[in-house]
Amino acid sequence: FIISDFRNFSSRAKDLLLQISRKADLICCFIYDHFEMELPTSGEYKVTNGNVTKQFSVGHEMTRESYKNLFLKRKEEMAKACRMHHHQLIECSTEDDPLLILKQHFS
Repeated sequence: FIISDFRNFSSRAKDLLLQISRKADLICCFIYDHFEMELPTSGEYKVTNGNVTKQFSVGHEMTRESYKNLFLKRKEEMAKACRMHHHQLIECSTEDDPLLILKQHFS
């Protein structure tokens, strides 16, 4: 199992997954937060990577749409990479029950 949000998923990372899949069955678990998928309709938010803090407003439709499209693009790129190399892909939101998601996938 590779469990990740696959953010900044480089071509080198894809190559490494391909190497792993040559030796073993590979199941990729795409983890995401609902906030990544769709921003709230209004408000000011601060985010940090632990070193840098940024503040942004989500009140603009264009901001929300752009953010959503970035998420959908990342999700589709991961799904495409998995299909191309015959890896299984499991999607799981941080709001989901991981055990239930795994039971549904493997039932």
